[in-house]
Amino acid sequence: MGKTLQSYLINLCYLLLLTVTAHAQTIPLWGRWEHTFRVSTTAAPETDFVVELTSPSGKVFTVAGFWDGGVTWRVRFMPVEAGTWLYRTGYPFSPGHFESSITYRDGLTALPWQG
Repeated sequence: MGKTLQSYLINLCYLLLLTVTAHAQTIPLWGRWEHTFRVSTTAAPETDFVVELTSPSGKVFTVAGFWDGGVTWRVRFMPVEAGTWLYRTGYPFSPGHFESSITYRDGLTALPWQG
């Protein structure tokens, strides 16, 4: 592989990594994660739309999304573990991720029990 092509591929990987990182959200533990999906054509409101979420420990949750009018679909979820959550749907959407922190919605931080 030529040095020019190799350099191009490395730069492309960095750019993709920065793009994914820039779009990552941080959601408080037990907070509400909401994601909007837009399609190119309007689908019938009774169309099934599900999102599969994988927790940091590997547990898989299947969440029903909902039609929000026109070409907009949404999904809402409350993370039950801190860490990186992965999500995916069927075609045409790309998989993604978000972070869940142990800072609660009101700004209080959870501390481990010391009994």
